[in-house]
Amino acid sequence: MKQNLPSQFSSSVQLLRFALGTTLSFLTLLLPSHVIAQAELLKDIIEEPRESYNTRRWLTDGGSRMYFVHSNELWKSNGTTSSTVMIRRFERISHLTMVGGILYFIASSAETGNDELWKSNGFATGTVMVKDIMPGIDGSSPAELTNVNGKLFFVATTKTHGRELWTSNGTAAGTFMVKDILRVVGGSNPTSLTSLNGLVYFSANDGVNGYELWRSDATAAGTTMVKDIRPGSKLSSSPQGIRAVGNTLYFAANNGITGSELWKSNGTAQGTVFVKDIFAGSSGSGVENIIDVNGVAFFTANDGIHGDELWKSDGSTERTILVKDLNPGKNGSNSTDAFRSPMHSFTSIQGILLFVGSVGTTDYIYRSDGTASGTYRLGEAIGVGINDAHPAFTYYNGFVYFFNSVYVNDANRYWLWRMEFPSGTSLTMKEFAENPSYYDRYYQEMISYKGFLYTTGRFASSGGSLPGMFQFVRSNGTTGGTIYLKELPGATIGSDPVQMVKHNNLIYIETNPDLQNSTRELYRTDGTTQGTFKLLDLDDQTDLIPSAGKLFINTTTYNTGKLYITSGTPESTMLIRSSGSGSIVRNPVEVNGFLYFNDDHGTLWKTDGSSGDIFVADFQTVQSIARHNDEVYIFAENFDKSVELYRTSPEGLRYVKRIRNVFDNPPVYTPTASVGNGFYFVQSDGLHGNELWRSDGTEAGTFMMFDLNTADGNYTSRDYDIRSFLVFNNRLHFSAKDSNGAWGWYAASGFHSYSRLGDIPEVVQSVVNNGTMYLFARLGEYQHYYSYSVYTSRGHANNTKLLHTVEGAGGQFDFATIGDQVYFASSLSYNMMRTNGTECTTIEIPSGTQFAYPMEALGNDLIFGSETTKTGREPYIYRDVASVPAPVDCGSTSLTAGSEAVKSTITSYPNPFATNFSIRINGSETDVADVAVFTSFGKPVETLSRLKANADYPNIGDSWTKGIYIVRVTMNGIVTNYTVVKD
Repeated sequence: MKQNLPSQFSSSVQLLRFALGTTLSFLTLLLPSHVIAQAELLKDIIEEPRESYNTRRWLTDGGSRMYFVHSNELWKSNGTTSSTVMIRRFERISHLTMVGGILYFIASSAETGNDELWKSNGFATGTVMVKDIMPGIDGSSPAELTNVNGKLFFVATTKTHGRELWTSNGTAAGTFMVKDILRVVGGSNPTSLTSLNGLVYFSANDGVNGYELWRSDATAAGTTMVKDIRPGSKLSSSPQGIRAVGNTLYFAANNGITGSELWKSNGTAQGTVFVKDIFAGSSGSGVENIIDVNGVAFFTANDGIHGDELWKSDGSTERTILVKDLNPGKNGSNSTDAFRSPMHSFTSIQGILLFVGSVGTTDYIYRSDGTASGTYRLGEAIGVGINDAHPAFTYYNGFVYFFNSVYVNDANRYWLWRMEFPSGTSLTMKEFAENPSYYDRYYQEMISYKGFLYTTGRFASSGGSLPGMFQFVRSNGTTGGTIYLKELPGATIGSDPVQMVKHNNLIYIETNPDLQNSTRELYRTDGTTQGTFKLLDLDDQTDLIPSAGKLFINTTTYNTGKLYITSGTPESTMLIRSSGSGSIVRNPVEVNGFLYFNDDHGTLWKTDGSSGDIFVADFQTVQSIARHNDEVYIFAENFDKSVELYRTSPEGLRYVKRIRNVFDNPPVYTPTASVGNGFYFVQSDGLHGNELWRSDGTEAGTFMMFDLNTADGNYTSRDYDIRSFLVFNNRLHFSAKDSNGAWGWYAASGFHSYSRLGDIPEVVQSVVNNGTMYLFARLGEYQHYYSYSVYTSRGHANNTKLLHTVEGAGGQFDFATIGDQVYFASSLSYNMMRTNGTECTTIEIPSGTQFAYPMEALGNDLIFGSETTKTGREPYIYRDVASVPAPVDCGSTSLTAGSEAVKSTITSYPNPFATNFSIRINGSETDVADVAVFTSFGKPVETLSRLKANADYPNIGDSWTKGIYIVRVTMNGIVTNYTVVKD
């Protein structure tokens, strides 16, 4: 069974090691991807709905059809059951926007990485990514998709230009950055995109004038600042909430004198003017919620007297007035309850404004025609559970429809309401969920489309129980005409695999489902859906111990336990031992078909699963048990607190040696290994701390090999200072701390000496495959995450090297071997990796899922626990994963500083450097190179073009801040990457 890192363990490491891990993680993003995800769900073990992912949003009128998002799936419908179908599933999808007959949206997929711009024509084949703006898993994170007279504008991020304004006509070639507004490192960060008269208006920062009002016609020349409202170097007026009202823009801005107040603009500098100082002085009135109501700007503001209330303006100072003080006093109509939102849901319908405001902690629905007498409360607004109300006011056939809750007999009943308009008389119409769940808020969207209302929801049952699946709903405005069109199957709760063990062509999977009152469960699989089924319910802690032809299952909780045996079928799965307090199976170890274990009374037993418990020996307390060849070695504490070593033999129990004479806490982690007739283990003699020992089964032949960490003399030490034993070429290799507290990888040489093969951080797992040791080392904690590095070694210092780093992976780590390939991933990293020990063939294997932990090989297939938003964490299978091709061209390789391959391409000196450094490209006299410099997080720093080979280029890096930098050199079509450090 592979070692798993205990969750409570933590260690520290130098900042440089972490930074180098970050660097190598970025370098992997520079390599091309050559594979397509082939992983498939092995079985959705738990199909219970997982409401937190059942988001039903973005109901959109697409002309010939409607679109909406359900459970991160894109759906379409023309209003019939048969036409309501899923188009494509994503990892994330949002912001559906129709532009020129094309549906645009933001989505993430395993194949293309994180958020990019996508489009759809309503069919799966026509649902494609428009352009991979920022290749790699990070994504360009598009936002603010805005339709400007049939042209799409949006904001996106690239590593070269940062976050800037983009436009698209739906083709890759027609998708481009409009203008690099902030031409230095970083982006202008456009926000509040608004369409007016064929132009897009927005707030942006050019690095000179700060955040100001800009406009664009989709050309670089036509993208200009409208006005510097707050003059001064890099001082910002920070326009916010830009909205078009008629032919005028209204927004909040700060001129540095009045604070943030109401402004208007006609798109020219002269026509961009201050409207009114609502809150006299420099505090600002906090203008928000600007909306067009029949050509008049309605908004909320605080004049310092009435609190946040409803205002309106026609653009003149004198007619910018408070509509009505709905909640007299300085508290205003914004809620004082932390669980409620400020004024919201502003909707303009035929010259009437509907919105939600509050008095104290109670929300109310209001309507306003812009007069004090025509502004009044319609009724209480009640959301779902603890969530605030989002009524989704929708006009249809002379009525306004919206969602609201009522309390009836202490039950929260959620209704679709119908309100006569514009009088405001409300009538309840159709009851949806009774006692709805927290996540039912997600169906508070509704549209009117081709003669009907459409929404999503679930109706209350007559028996009063919680309704079942969500449905796509159509209504003609009557109770009887409000019907289900299509069931919307939601995402399911994951079974959360936490352990996998391969035995006799089966893989056993321990699951830990996130269900109330659920238990862990044991499944088995032969790699098929039909052959994946449950064997047992488990307790909190489980050991899966393979034996010839059978599997022992030891499961315990608190002071009880059960021991099972199975051959992988329900018929062969039998309970062979049930334990109460004091008799729980501890330290189980398999030897020659028998399971050896001790109970809490210090008695050593064994069983083969058919003959019951067989007594072996009595001890005061058993500390640990280990296997050595065909014998069992036992570390036992006697009455005087001494620790002694015993072993079993064909002749019976044999005393070996007293390890220490005084009281001592045992080591937390006690690895063991067998090399020939030598049994290796970790113990403390009470004087030297935890050190490496060897035994041949005799007293004279049992000794501490050496005192590697002379600073660890405290006999009560419980540190993880030696771990991860690995036998390679008949020698013991291990990870250990030296006297300076630094981890390293060692080889035992003879009985009393060792050699240090490399300064490798704590190795948490290791494996030998195809003549190479693979060492999985965990770096120190950084913001509650960890970096993992993979090293390889063939047993000598000169061939022990860093292969790859997964930065910030965190969680636990696992690996599997298939042929000469090693697959590895952590429980929090995005994808799995594969390597055969060379940097060139260390590649990412996109799985179409998130994470890959735990994992086991089954023939040429790889079974692993993974997650999608649809299934939760479940077992997945990547069939014939070994056939995924490696990169053809291994000349383009990410290399770390100090390797010989790098020195043959580029020389930099000094490295690290304090002020600046020089660079020299090595090559032929005719070679030229392009050099791009990035921070360790991928932000562009500097570009050097057409550098001639064999010439020195000095004084580089003067303006750089301290840190790790990646120098990317492109020469003759080959890319190499070099790391430099500024101290």
